[in-house]
Amino acid sequence: MRNELRLLRPDELSSRDLATWSRLQEADPAFANPFLRPEFAQAVGAVRDDVVVAVLGPEASPQAFLGFQKHGQVGLPLGGGLSDCQAIVAAPGWRSEGAALVQALGLSRLDLTRLVVARGGVVPARGRLLAAPLIRLGDGFEAYARARRSAGSNVVVQTLSHARRLERALGPLRFVPHDPDPRLLHRLIAWKRAQYALPRWGGALDPLARPWAVALLERVQELEGGLAAATRSKDAAAQTFRSQLALLQKAQQKKLEAALALARPGEEEGPLAAAMRKLCAAGERAGPIAR
Repeated sequence: MRNELRLLRPDELSSRDLATWSRLQEADPAFANPFLRPEFAQAVGAVRDDVVVAVLGPEASPQAFLGFQKHGQVGLPLGGGLSDCQAIVAAPGWRSEGAALVQALGLSRLDLTRLVVARGGVVPARGRLLAAPLIRLGDGFEAYARARRSAGSNVVVQTLSHARRLERALGPLRFVPHDPDPRLLHRLIAWKRAQYALPRWGGALDPLARPWAVALLERVQELEGGLAAATRSKDAAAQTFRSQLALLQKAQQKKLEAALALARPGEEEGPLAAAMRKLCAAGERAGPIAR
């Protein structure tokens, strides 16, 4: 495998590499995630010096790409806790044994926490399969909502109820796939860091305390479309927003904060923060959300 493997920094990828990576990523719906774009690897590489991209296959016709962070002999997810999707973006039929791939990468192990395997992909040498939060909207949002109600879950009803509370407190919500205003980004970061500091979080690790993490968010925001190119149309964007309202409770407050930031960007932070605290307290009294 070493004869068909190149280990590169993201800024060392050739124009052919970048074009091939983009084409492979766009060709398979399983890879429809902005964290799997070459631009994301380049953004992480610009703020960290441990980013490696494995390019597998002949140089003239690469077959697979994997970005990761190398910590000693351990490969870690690209972007760390800021990324919730990893994959070997590969051509149809490409396949590799996990142990052979890890050895070829010069690693003792490769820790990928949310791995997408498509079109054959990599066969793990050792690992466990765990359920992951995933919303499938192939039949539309209303069909998804009906299916969740039929399964006995009230997550959609409760989260849409929270959205209506926001509208009553602050006015109509609107979804913006990308906003280049850095003030909105830094307001949201400040709110999220304040959330991590709350006693009910039990001293949770604050990933945004790391300067590189904030620098990465800033760089992603500067990208044209903020990597929101994965959203192909306004209808798809609206559907994505509605589906995200039905994510796990731990993600719910983050989404509400984003909605707050976008609902009234000209407002002072004080009233918004107060409304957010009131809304979140009401959600806590209502109890945990069942999936």
